[in-house]
Amino acid sequence: MDSYNREREVDLNNHRRDNDIELFGRYGEQFELGYRQLYPPMRACINDDCPRLFLGNRTRALLSHPKKYKATLYTLDSGAIPVFSTSLRCTSCNTSYHLNYSIGAGASIRAYYGGYVPDILQAAEHFFVETKVLSYYGASAVFSHTSSTNFARIYNRELSCPYRDQPRVRPEHVLDGFYLHSLLMYYSREKRNRILELPNTGPQSLRLKAALEARNKEMEGTGQEEYAHVCTGCTLFEDTDGGQITRVQAVVTDGVTVGHPICAVKGCKSTPFNLRDKFCAAHVSADLTCCIIGCSMAKEVGFRSCKDTLHRQLDLKKKEANVAMFMLRHRLARLKVSHIEDSLVTPDRGAATTENDPLPNILLTPAAVDDGADAGTISTPLAGNNPTGSASDKTLAPAAGVDEKDNQMPGLVEGDDNDDDDDDSDDDTFDVEDEGTFKVGDKEVKLKAQFGRRYSHNEQLFVRPCGVIISRTTMFNSEGIKEVVDFAKRTFPTPESLPQYIIYDNACNVRAHLDTAHAASDHAYFKDNRSNWVVDVFHFENKHKKTDIYCQEHCNPVLYADLCTAESKWTFNSSIAEQTNVWFGGYHSLCQGMHKDRYNFFLDEMIRRRNQWLVEELARKRLQPFHRSLVSLGFA
Repeated sequence: MDSYNREREVDLNNHRRDNDIELFGRYGEQFELGYRQLYPPMRACINDDCPRLFLGNRTRALLSHPKKYKATLYTLDSGAIPVFSTSLRCTSCNTSYHLNYSIGAGASIRAYYGGYVPDILQAAEHFFVETKVLSYYGASAVFSHTSSTNFARIYNRELSCPYRDQPRVRPEHVLDGFYLHSLLMYYSREKRNRILELPNTGPQSLRLKAALEARNKEMEGTGQEEYAHVCTGCTLFEDTDGGQITRVQAVVTDGVTVGHPICAVKGCKSTPFNLRDKFCAAHVSADLTCCIIGCSMAKEVGFRSCKDTLHRQLDLKKKEANVAMFMLRHRLARLKVSHIEDSLVTPDRGAATTENDPLPNILLTPAAVDDGADAGTISTPLAGNNPTGSASDKTLAPAAGVDEKDNQMPGLVEGDDNDDDDDDSDDDTFDVEDEGTFKVGDKEVKLKAQFGRRYSHNEQLFVRPCGVIISRTTMFNSEGIKEVVDFAKRTFPTPESLPQYIIYDNACNVRAHLDTAHAASDHAYFKDNRSNWVVDVFHFENKHKKTDIYCQEHCNPVLYADLCTAESKWTFNSSIAEQTNVWFGGYHSLCQGMHKDRYNFFLDEMIRRRNQWLVEELARKRLQPFHRSLVSLGFA
């Protein structure tokens, strides 16, 4: 009976609250009353340059001259509610104070209040969002790859009250609020003596641009919070005869296809201002030339090619294919994203543990193994059905005896809408290049054309064997050997920060490159500091030829005593990058329509939040995570 009464009381309270919100929304505007009133968090001026302080007054000026305007607040427990936001002004220095920021007299900059992250953020002029909602979106994006479009739909359908006459939350409100919330957390956490300053004019997306770019620059190489991560799941500690403890570390690198739009001119890394455009501002004149690569003639009106017969044939052939049903199906397939039941694998889940893995036929799978699976079960990475797999190897073979159909990822669903791009044009924006072969007499002529915009090639990750991602970079044209080496040097800029082993599926070609004369400085950097490039176990056994003597003599993981135990088991999970790619590749459809600054910020923030969760899991499983000191890394 008591339980029934309590439940009935809760229902009545919720009913009263909903009625109150509806009444305030209907009648509150004429009285300038909202269900909640939003005010600045201070009552007196906090400007240290306020003239009142220089006139001998010991007290600061009280704020006055309130200005109210109607707005909507998106909450987690009450949905969208009507509010009135009030700004106050200091009569001495004319600084105006708002809920989250202040604006100096005649200034074009809004300075956000430092030292804390507020509970409510202004996402747009008349729209406010609780930070609990933004945190909910962040968690949804990390754990289930939810786009801002789908999150807005979920919020409007399930978390808000559809019968209220309140504006619906839009995807741009979610994303702008998420970026602002993440920036404020970053400044509160990392820049305690600085405050976030944004322009006071223009749309919110442009206001955030400079701050996002500054944060992205600081995240390059060594900027991730968990860069200095160490735990017993990714580091081998050994006691020496002299009583000292030695540390053996490894890191795994691999590429995964995600990509953001870039200029269609080969070698250009700029992003077109309008993502519907094919070229950046510096190469906009190239849009007037023929689409055939290598042809500099002007294209004709109504066509993408010049008057050359073969060029026109390829142009028309592509135009016909573009309206065909198979092209529509092809585009849909490209937009698919794999969502698996558990894409975040921790060291004691699935095959990430190494205690029971015998040599030499071991493979640690990207997919989580059922908790009840036998310890000695050998599995393989998922086959080429994953459209967001590794950039360097997208067709991994299934395990022996496993049917191709049974090896598909579970839960394959259609991709989400692009967060920042509603490009509905019928241009070939997804196909980078098309080619055709034509007969001219007895000879065959092969032509290549650039019909649509280009995308960056892949994202390269450095991952600790426990799963913590310590660095990320964008490869624009290819996952080249020199680019990977340069990325390694940016990630490990000091000899003290270099791990003893860098595990990479193409390590044999890296080592061959380092042995060349023009790479002498790179060779010395890794060799002198005893950092070895090694092929991971799966690729060495399945992808590298046994007749490749150089690879067998230098990159075989069995050659290194630290990588295997006396019981003939692997020390580190060398396939962790493949596991991580399963999770990271899920952002392919979410990010492919983002501008470069938002793309980089979003991915770095997803990595940071995933790392935060993963380290908590490692601590819960008693793997003793901690950070190396700056001195031990050679940074101080």
